[in-house]
Amino acid sequence: MAYKKNDIELMLAKYKQSGLPLEQGARMLGVSRYSLSKWLRGETPDCESNQECDEELIEQNVRLAKQKQKAQDQNRIANKSFREYARVENAIEEYNKALVQEISNHSFNVTTIKHRKKATQKVGIIQFSDLHFNELVELEHNKYDFDIAGKRLYQHVDKALAHFKAVGVSHVVMAFTADLMNSDRRLDELLATATNRARATILSVDILQQAILHVNKDFNVTVSWINGNEGRVGKDVGFVQQVATDNYDETIMRALQLFFYDKKGVDFHAPDNGLESVLNILGHNILLIHGHTLGKNYQNAIGKVMAKYSARGVRIRYVLFGHIHEAYISENFARSGSPVGDNSYSDKALQLSGRASQNFYVVHKNGNIDGMKSDLQCYGDDGYKTNAEMHAYAQRKSEDSRCTIMKIVI
Repeated sequence: MAYKKNDIELMLAKYKQSGLPLEQGARMLGVSRYSLSKWLRGETPDCESNQECDEELIEQNVRLAKQKQKAQDQNRIANKSFREYARVENAIEEYNKALVQEISNHSFNVTTIKHRKKATQKVGIIQFSDLHFNELVELEHNKYDFDIAGKRLYQHVDKALAHFKAVGVSHVVMAFTADLMNSDRRLDELLATATNRARATILSVDILQQAILHVNKDFNVTVSWINGNEGRVGKDVGFVQQVATDNYDETIMRALQLFFYDKKGVDFHAPDNGLESVLNILGHNILLIHGHTLGKNYQNAIGKVMAKYSARGVRIRYVLFGHIHEAYISENFARSGSPVGDNSYSDKALQLSGRASQNFYVVHKNGNIDGMKSDLQCYGDDGYKTNAEMHAYAQRKSEDSRCTIMKIVI
Protein backbone atom coordinates (compact mmCIF):
# COMPACT_ATOMS: atom_id res chain seq x y z
CA MET A 1 0.00 0.00 0.00
CA ALA A 2 1.32 3.49 -0.87
CA TYR A 3 1.15 6.26 1.78
CA LYS A 4 1.21 10.04 1.24
CA LYS A 5 4.24 11.95 2.52
CA ASN A 6 2.23 13.85 5.16
CA ASP A 7 0.77 10.61 6.51
CA ILE A 8 4.23 9.10 6.82
CA GLU A 9 5.59 12.13 8.65
CA LEU A 10 2.70 12.06 11.15
CA MET A 11 3.15 8.34 11.82
CA LEU A 12 6.91 8.77 12.27
CA ALA A 13 6.36 11.56 14.79
CA LYS A 14 3.86 9.43 16.70
CA TYR A 15 6.25 6.49 16.73
CA LYS A 16 9.19 8.59 18.01
CA GLN A 17 7.06 10.03 20.79
CA SER A 18 5.98 6.51 21.89
CA GLY A 19 9.51 5.30 22.51
CA LEU A 20 8.42 1.78 21.53
CA PRO A 21 10.66 -0.81 19.85
CA LEU A 22 10.34 -1.15 16.10
CA GLU A 23 8.03 -4.16 16.05
CA GLN A 24 5.65 -2.81 18.72
CA GLY A 25 5.64 0.60 17.09
CA ALA A 26 4.72 -0.94 13.73
CA ARG A 27 1.79 -2.76 15.36
CA MET A 28 0.70 0.50 17.03
CA LEU A 29 0.69 2.33 13.68
CA GLY A 30 -0.96 -0.59 11.85
CA VAL A 31 1.88 -1.01 9.39
CA SER A 32 4.56 -3.64 8.88
CA ARG A 33 7.96 -3.51 10.49
CA TYR A 34 9.37 -3.51 6.95
CA SER A 35 7.56 -0.25 6.06
CA LEU A 36 8.42 1.49 9.33
CA SER A 37 12.12 0.65 9.02
CA LYS A 38 12.10 2.07 5.46
CA TRP A 39 10.50 5.30 6.61
CA LEU A 40 13.03 5.70 9.41
CA ARG A 41 15.81 5.47 6.80
CA GLY A 42 14.10 8.12 4.70
CA GLU A 43 12.87 5.67 2.06
CA THR A 44 9.31 5.41 0.83
CA PRO A 45 8.32 1.83 -0.27
CA ASP A 46 5.71 1.73 -2.96
CA CYS A 47 4.32 -1.62 -4.18
CA GLU A 48 2.96 -0.13 -7.37
CA SER A 49 6.08 1.70 -8.50
CA ASN A 50 8.88 -0.50 -7.14
CA GLN A 51 7.15 -3.89 -7.23
CA GLU A 52 8.01 -4.21 -3.55
CA CYS A 53 5.35 -6.03 -1.59
CA ASP A 54 4.69 -5.14 1.96
CA GLU A 55 5.96 -7.78 4.38
CA GLU A 56 2.60 -7.85 6.05
CA LEU A 57 0.91 -8.62 2.74
CA ILE A 58 3.42 -11.40 2.04
CA GLU A 59 2.73 -13.00 5.42
CA GLN A 60 -1.00 -12.73 4.86
CA ASN A 61 -0.75 -14.23 1.37
CA VAL A 62 1.37 -17.12 2.62
CA ARG A 63 -1.11 -17.78 5.41
CA LEU A 64 -4.03 -17.74 3.00
CA ALA A 65 -2.17 -20.01 0.57
CA LYS A 66 -1.45 -22.51 3.36
CA GLN A 67 -5.08 -22.49 4.43
CA LYS A 68 -6.16 -23.04 0.84
CA GLN A 69 -3.71 -25.92 0.39
CA LYS A 70 -4.85 -27.52 3.65
CA ALA A 71 -8.47 -27.36 2.50
CA GLN A 72 -7.50 -28.84 -0.87
CA ASP A 73 -5.61 -31.70 0.82
CA GLN A 74 -8.54 -32.44 3.11
CA ASN A 75 -10.91 -32.48 0.15
CA ARG A 76 -8.55 -34.70 -1.82
CA ILE A 77 -8.38 -37.24 1.01
CA ALA A 78 -12.15 -37.20 1.45
CA ASN A 79 -12.71 -37.54 -2.31
CA LYS A 80 -10.19 -40.36 -2.59
CA SER A 81 -11.94 -42.29 0.18
CA PHE A 82 -15.30 -41.78 -1.51
CA ARG A 83 -13.92 -42.75 -4.93
CA GLU A 84 -12.54 -46.03 -3.56
CA TYR A 85 -15.83 -46.79 -1.82
CA ALA A 86 -17.85 -45.88 -4.91
CA ARG A 87 -15.60 -47.98 -7.16
CA VAL A 88 -16.06 -51.01 -4.90
CA GLU A 89 -19.82 -50.54 -4.82
CA ASN A 90 -20.06 -50.01 -8.57
CA ALA A 91 -17.82 -52.98 -9.35
CA ILE A 92 -19.71 -55.38 -7.09
CA GLU A 93 -23.05 -54.08 -8.29
CA GLU A 94 -22.09 -54.68 -11.93
CA TYR A 95 -20.74 -58.13 -11.10
CA ASN A 96 -23.95 -59.07 -9.27
CA LYS A 97 -26.13 -57.78 -12.11
CA ALA A 98 -24.14 -59.78 -14.64
CA LEU A 99 -24.19 -62.85 -12.40
CA VAL A 100 -27.98 -62.74 -12.03
CA GLN A 101 -28.29 -62.34 -15.81
CA GLU A 102 -26.00 -65.30 -16.51
CA ILE A 103 -27.82 -67.50 -14.00
CA SER A 104 -31.12 -66.68 -15.68
CA ASN A 105 -29.62 -67.57 -19.07
CA HIS A 106 -28.07 -70.84 -17.94
CA SER A 107 -30.02 -73.91 -16.91
CA PHE A 108 -28.58 -76.73 -14.80
CA ASN A 109 -30.04 -80.20 -15.03
CA VAL A 110 -29.77 -81.34 -11.41
CA THR A 111 -31.19 -84.79 -10.67
CA THR A 112 -29.83 -86.53 -7.60
CA ILE A 113 -30.03 -90.02 -6.10
CA LYS A 114 -30.76 -90.85 -2.47
CA HIS A 115 -28.82 -94.02 -1.73
CA ARG A 116 -29.84 -96.41 1.01
CA LYS A 117 -27.76 -95.83 4.11
CA LYS A 118 -25.13 -98.41 4.91
CA ALA A 119 -23.38 -99.29 8.15
CA THR A 120 -20.72 -96.61 8.02
CA GLN A 121 -17.22 -97.84 8.82
CA LYS A 122 -15.33 -95.89 6.14
CA VAL A 123 -15.96 -92.44 4.67
CA GLY A 124 -14.19 -91.07 1.62
CA ILE A 125 -13.03 -87.46 1.28
CA ILE A 126 -12.32 -85.90 -2.11
CA GLN A 127 -10.39 -82.67 -1.72
CA PHE A 128 -10.68 -79.84 -4.25
CA SER A 129 -8.12 -77.10 -3.75
CA ASP A 130 -6.66 -74.17 -5.71
CA LEU A 131 -8.71 -74.85 -8.84
CA HIS A 132 -8.16 -71.32 -10.26
CA PHE A 133 -10.83 -71.97 -12.86
CA ASN A 134 -10.38 -68.70 -14.77
CA GLU A 135 -6.60 -68.95 -14.99
CA LEU A 136 -5.10 -69.41 -18.44
CA VAL A 137 -1.73 -71.20 -18.63
CA GLU A 138 0.10 -71.28 -21.96
CA LEU A 139 3.47 -72.91 -21.21
CA GLU A 140 5.11 -75.33 -23.60
CA HIS A 141 4.98 -78.12 -21.02
CA ASN A 142 1.64 -77.25 -19.39
CA LYS A 143 -1.73 -75.86 -20.49
CA TYR A 144 -4.77 -74.94 -18.41
CA ASP A 145 -8.21 -73.53 -19.14
CA PHE A 146 -11.84 -74.45 -18.40
CA ASP A 147 -11.77 -77.48 -20.74
CA ILE A 148 -8.61 -78.91 -19.21
CA ALA A 149 -9.88 -78.17 -15.70
CA GLY A 150 -13.00 -80.21 -16.49
CA LYS A 151 -10.92 -83.15 -17.73
CA ARG A 152 -8.45 -83.12 -14.85
CA LEU A 153 -11.18 -82.89 -12.22
CA TYR A 154 -13.15 -85.67 -13.91
CA GLN A 155 -10.06 -87.87 -13.69
CA HIS A 156 -9.58 -86.87 -10.03
CA VAL A 157 -13.13 -87.86 -9.09
CA ASP A 158 -13.00 -91.03 -11.19
CA LYS A 159 -9.80 -92.23 -9.48
CA ALA A 160 -11.21 -91.48 -6.03
CA LEU A 161 -14.50 -93.28 -6.73
CA ALA A 162 -12.71 -96.39 -8.03
CA HIS A 163 -10.67 -96.55 -4.83
CA PHE A 164 -13.67 -95.88 -2.59
CA LYS A 165 -15.66 -98.69 -4.18
CA ALA A 166 -12.72 -101.06 -3.82
CA VAL A 167 -12.26 -100.46 -0.09
CA GLY A 168 -15.95 -100.29 0.83
CA VAL A 169 -16.57 -96.63 1.50
CA SER A 170 -20.21 -95.90 2.39
CA HIS A 171 -20.35 -92.08 2.17
CA VAL A 172 -18.30 -89.35 0.45
CA VAL A 173 -17.38 -85.85 1.60
CA MET A 174 -16.37 -83.32 -1.04
CA ALA A 175 -14.09 -80.83 0.73
CA PHE A 176 -13.34 -77.55 -1.07
CA THR A 177 -10.32 -75.81 0.44
CA ALA A 178 -10.65 -72.56 -1.53
CA ASP A 179 -9.11 -70.51 -4.32
CA LEU A 180 -11.66 -71.69 -6.85
CA MET A 181 -11.03 -68.54 -8.91
CA ASN A 182 -8.40 -65.83 -9.08
CA SER A 183 -9.05 -62.43 -7.56
CA ASP A 184 -9.25 -59.13 -9.45
CA ARG A 185 -6.48 -56.94 -8.06
CA ARG A 186 -7.83 -53.81 -9.75
CA LEU A 187 -11.43 -52.75 -9.31
CA ASP A 188 -11.41 -51.07 -12.72
CA GLU A 189 -10.70 -54.46 -14.25
CA LEU A 190 -13.60 -56.06 -12.42
CA LEU A 191 -15.94 -53.23 -13.46
CA ALA A 192 -14.87 -53.52 -17.09
CA THR A 193 -15.09 -57.32 -17.19
CA ALA A 194 -18.08 -57.95 -14.94
CA THR A 195 -19.78 -60.14 -17.55
CA ASN A 196 -16.67 -62.25 -18.08
CA ARG A 197 -16.25 -62.62 -14.32
CA ALA A 198 -19.89 -63.64 -13.96
CA ARG A 199 -19.52 -66.15 -16.78
CA ALA A 200 -16.41 -67.57 -15.15
CA THR A 201 -18.43 -67.98 -11.95
CA ILE A 202 -21.20 -69.84 -13.77
CA LEU A 203 -18.71 -72.03 -15.65
CA SER A 204 -17.11 -72.91 -12.31
CA VAL A 205 -20.50 -73.79 -10.85
CA ASP A 206 -21.30 -75.86 -13.95
CA ILE A 207 -18.12 -77.95 -13.67
CA LEU A 208 -18.50 -78.51 -9.93
CA GLN A 209 -22.18 -79.48 -10.11
CA GLN A 210 -21.17 -82.13 -12.65
CA ALA A 211 -18.51 -83.37 -10.21
CA ILE A 212 -21.08 -83.56 -7.41
CA LEU A 213 -23.50 -85.50 -9.62
CA HIS A 214 -20.62 -87.78 -10.67
CA VAL A 215 -20.02 -88.74 -7.04
CA ASN A 216 -23.74 -88.94 -6.28
CA LYS A 217 -24.20 -91.70 -8.85
CA ASP A 218 -22.63 -94.10 -6.35
CA PHE A 219 -22.69 -92.36 -2.96
CA ASN A 220 -24.59 -89.94 -0.82
CA VAL A 221 -22.57 -86.73 -0.70
CA THR A 222 -21.76 -84.08 1.88
CA VAL A 223 -20.26 -80.85 0.51
CA SER A 224 -18.25 -78.48 2.69
CA TRP A 225 -15.94 -75.54 1.97
CA ILE A 226 -13.89 -72.64 3.27
CA ASN A 227 -12.67 -69.43 1.61
CA GLY A 228 -9.14 -68.51 0.57
CA ASN A 229 -7.03 -65.52 -0.30
CA GLU A 230 -7.10 -65.60 -4.11
CA GLY A 231 -10.87 -65.61 -4.30
CA ARG A 232 -11.30 -62.39 -2.35
CA VAL A 233 -13.28 -59.66 -4.07
CA GLY A 234 -11.52 -56.74 -2.37
CA LYS A 235 -7.83 -55.85 -2.41
CA ASP A 236 -7.07 -56.92 1.14
CA VAL A 237 -7.17 -60.34 2.80
CA GLY A 238 -9.89 -60.35 5.47
CA PHE A 239 -10.18 -62.40 8.63
CA VAL A 240 -13.50 -61.27 10.10
CA GLN A 241 -16.58 -63.12 8.94
CA GLN A 242 -18.05 -60.30 6.82
CA VAL A 243 -14.82 -59.73 4.88
CA ALA A 244 -13.68 -63.36 4.63
CA THR A 245 -16.97 -64.36 3.02
CA ASP A 246 -16.82 -61.49 0.47
CA ASN A 247 -15.22 -64.01 -1.78
CA TYR A 248 -15.72 -65.76 -5.12
CA ASP A 249 -15.30 -69.09 -3.30
CA GLU A 250 -18.33 -68.27 -1.17
CA THR A 251 -20.34 -67.13 -4.22
CA ILE A 252 -19.64 -70.34 -6.13
CA MET A 253 -20.41 -72.62 -3.20
CA ARG A 254 -23.59 -70.77 -2.25
CA ALA A 255 -24.74 -71.00 -5.87
CA LEU A 256 -24.14 -74.75 -5.77
CA GLN A 257 -26.02 -74.96 -2.49
CA LEU A 258 -28.92 -73.14 -4.14
CA PHE A 259 -28.97 -75.47 -7.17
CA PHE A 260 -28.96 -78.55 -4.92
CA TYR A 261 -31.44 -77.10 -2.45
CA ASP A 262 -33.86 -79.75 -1.18
CA LYS A 263 -32.24 -82.45 -3.36
CA LYS A 264 -32.01 -85.90 -1.81
CA GLY A 265 -28.61 -87.49 -1.45
CA VAL A 266 -26.59 -84.23 -1.49
CA ASP A 267 -26.15 -82.17 1.67
CA PHE A 268 -24.17 -78.97 2.20
CA HIS A 269 -22.22 -78.18 5.37
CA ALA A 270 -21.57 -74.43 5.54
CA PRO A 271 -18.27 -73.37 7.17
CA ASP A 272 -18.14 -72.50 10.87
CA ASN A 273 -16.62 -69.20 9.79
CA GLY A 274 -15.26 -67.87 6.53
CA LEU A 275 -11.79 -69.37 6.91
CA GLU A 276 -12.14 -72.57 9.00
CA SER A 277 -14.58 -75.46 9.10
CA VAL A 278 -14.64 -78.55 11.32
CA LEU A 279 -16.26 -81.74 10.02
CA ASN A 280 -17.02 -84.61 12.39
CA ILE A 281 -16.54 -87.77 10.37
CA LEU A 282 -17.09 -91.09 12.15
CA GLY A 283 -16.41 -89.35 15.46
CA HIS A 284 -13.18 -87.71 14.31
CA ASN A 285 -12.80 -83.95 13.74
CA ILE A 286 -11.36 -82.95 10.36
CA LEU A 287 -10.37 -79.28 10.02
CA LEU A 288 -10.56 -77.53 6.64
CA ILE A 289 -8.44 -74.42 6.12
CA HIS A 290 -6.93 -72.87 3.04
CA GLY A 291 -3.37 -72.41 4.29
CA HIS A 292 -2.62 -68.72 3.69
CA THR A 293 -2.83 -68.08 7.44
CA LEU A 294 -0.16 -70.68 8.31
CA GLY A 295 2.94 -68.84 7.11
CA LYS A 296 6.13 -70.51 5.93
CA ASN A 297 6.60 -72.78 8.95
CA TYR A 298 3.26 -74.49 8.41
CA GLN A 299 4.06 -77.55 10.53
CA ASN A 300 4.46 -75.46 13.69
CA ALA A 301 1.45 -73.34 12.68
CA ILE A 302 -0.75 -76.44 12.36
CA GLY A 303 0.33 -77.49 15.85
CA LYS A 304 -0.82 -74.09 17.13
CA VAL A 305 -4.14 -74.40 15.31
CA MET A 306 -4.73 -77.82 16.85
CA ALA A 307 -3.82 -76.43 20.29
CA LYS A 308 -6.27 -73.56 19.78
CA TYR A 309 -9.13 -75.97 19.14
CA SER A 310 -8.00 -78.28 21.93
CA ALA A 311 -8.29 -75.38 24.39
CA ARG A 312 -11.93 -75.10 23.30
CA GLY A 313 -12.54 -78.79 23.91
CA VAL A 314 -12.33 -79.81 20.24
CA ARG A 315 -9.69 -82.41 19.39
CA ILE A 316 -8.61 -82.13 15.76
CA ARG A 317 -7.66 -85.47 14.26
CA TYR A 318 -6.57 -84.24 10.82
CA VAL A 319 -6.07 -80.95 8.93
CA LEU A 320 -6.68 -80.51 5.20
CA PHE A 321 -5.37 -77.45 3.37
CA GLY A 322 -3.79 -76.25 0.10
CA HIS A 323 -2.49 -72.83 -0.99
CA ILE A 324 1.11 -73.88 -1.83
CA HIS A 325 0.15 -75.85 -4.99
CA GLU A 326 2.34 -78.76 -3.91
CA ALA A 327 1.00 -82.02 -2.47
CA TYR A 328 2.18 -83.30 0.90
CA ILE A 329 0.55 -86.03 2.98
CA SER A 330 1.57 -86.77 6.59
CA GLU A 331 0.12 -88.45 9.68
CA ASN A 332 -1.72 -85.40 11.07
CA PHE A 333 -2.28 -83.17 8.06
CA ALA A 334 -2.30 -83.16 4.27
CA ARG A 335 -1.73 -80.39 1.73
CA SER A 336 -3.30 -80.63 -1.70
CA GLY A 337 -1.69 -79.59 -4.94
CA SER A 338 -3.51 -77.76 -7.71
CA PRO A 339 -5.03 -79.01 -10.99
CA VAL A 340 -3.41 -76.00 -12.69
CA GLY A 341 0.13 -77.39 -12.45
CA ASP A 342 3.00 -75.11 -13.42
CA ASN A 343 2.14 -71.55 -14.40
CA SER A 344 4.35 -68.69 -15.56
CA TYR A 345 4.91 -67.41 -12.02
CA SER A 346 6.02 -70.74 -10.54
CA ASP A 347 8.03 -71.65 -13.63
CA LYS A 348 9.85 -68.37 -14.31
CA ALA A 349 9.77 -66.37 -11.07
CA LEU A 350 10.09 -69.16 -8.49
CA GLN A 351 12.04 -71.63 -10.63
CA LEU A 352 9.80 -74.45 -9.42
CA SER A 353 8.75 -77.55 -11.29
CA GLY A 354 5.39 -79.07 -10.40
CA ARG A 355 2.57 -81.21 -11.70
CA ALA A 356 -1.19 -80.96 -11.60
CA SER A 357 -2.59 -82.97 -8.68
CA GLN A 358 -5.29 -83.28 -6.02
CA ASN A 359 -5.75 -85.49 -2.94
CA PHE A 360 -8.37 -87.93 -1.69
CA TYR A 361 -8.64 -89.82 1.61
CA VAL A 362 -10.36 -92.66 3.43
CA VAL A 363 -11.34 -92.10 7.07
CA HIS A 364 -11.78 -95.25 9.16
CA LYS A 365 -13.99 -95.50 12.23
CA ASN A 366 -10.99 -96.46 14.38
CA GLY A 367 -9.25 -93.18 13.51
CA ASN A 368 -6.96 -94.35 10.72
CA ILE A 369 -6.76 -92.00 7.74
CA ASP A 370 -5.35 -93.05 4.38
CA GLY A 371 -4.29 -90.23 2.10
CA MET A 372 -3.53 -90.48 -1.62
CA LYS A 373 -2.28 -88.02 -4.21
CA SER A 374 -3.95 -88.14 -7.60
CA ASP A 375 -1.54 -87.13 -10.39
CA LEU A 376 -3.60 -85.20 -12.97
CA GLN A 377 -0.94 -83.88 -15.32
CA CYS A 378 -1.91 -86.32 -18.06
CA TYR A 379 -5.60 -86.76 -18.78
CA GLY A 380 -7.94 -88.51 -21.19
CA ASP A 381 -10.84 -87.49 -23.38
CA ASP A 382 -13.51 -87.76 -20.68
CA GLY A 383 -14.30 -84.62 -18.74
CA TYR A 384 -16.93 -82.25 -17.43
CA LYS A 385 -18.27 -80.27 -20.37
CA THR A 386 -18.96 -76.54 -20.44
CA ASN A 387 -20.44 -74.10 -22.91
CA ALA A 388 -17.43 -72.84 -24.87
CA GLU A 389 -19.31 -69.68 -25.89
CA MET A 390 -19.30 -68.59 -22.25
CA HIS A 391 -15.54 -68.94 -21.80
CA ALA A 392 -13.97 -65.71 -20.58
CA TYR A 393 -11.12 -65.96 -23.03
CA ALA A 394 -10.58 -67.38 -26.53
CA GLN A 395 -9.91 -71.09 -26.66
CA ARG A 396 -6.68 -72.29 -28.16
CA LYS A 397 -6.59 -74.23 -31.39
CA SER A 398 -3.08 -75.56 -30.78
CA GLU A 399 -1.86 -79.14 -30.74
CA ASP A 400 -3.15 -81.68 -28.22
CA SER A 401 -1.56 -80.87 -24.85
CA ARG A 402 -3.11 -83.46 -22.54
CA CYS A 403 0.36 -84.55 -21.42
CA THR A 404 2.85 -82.17 -22.95
CA ILE A 405 6.59 -82.39 -22.48
CA MET A 406 8.80 -79.71 -24.00
CA LYS A 407 9.83 -80.84 -27.48
CA ILE A 408 12.62 -79.47 -29.64
CA VAL A 409 12.41 -80.38 -33.29
CA ILE A 410 15.52 -79.90 -35.47
